[in-house]
Amino acid sequence: MATVAVNTSNHIEFRNITSSVPTADQPTLVVQAGDWSASSHTEAGVIFDVYGEQAPILTPADARKLAKWLARAADELEDKKPEKKGKQKYRHADDDNYDEWRG
Repeated sequence: MATVAVNTSNHIEFRNITSSVPTADQPTLVVQAGDWSASSHTEAGVIFDVYGEQAPILTPADARKLAKWLARAADELEDKKPEKKGKQKYRHADDDNYDEWRG
C-alpha cells in the first residue's frame, strides 16, 4: 500500500515503500498543481505522474486525502477563497410545523 511521502499545497506524492525494491523503482504517484508553459501560452492545471514497475495502490484513506488535496488545489488555481461554514442555531420559529405544535 502507498503512503504519503510529500504533501504540500502544490505537490502530493504517494509511494509504495517496500524494503526489497530500490528507492528509484518504488511504485510512486506524483500529483502537482501549478502553471505549465504551453507553446504560446500558460496553462493552469494538474499533472499526474506514475513511476515504477507497478502502479501504487492507494488505501481508501489515501484516496480521500488525494480528493481533498485536488479540491484545494483546484480552488487555489481558480483563486477561490475557502468558504467558512458556520453552525446555524436551530430556532423553533424556523420549523414548518411551529404553529401546529405551539398550540
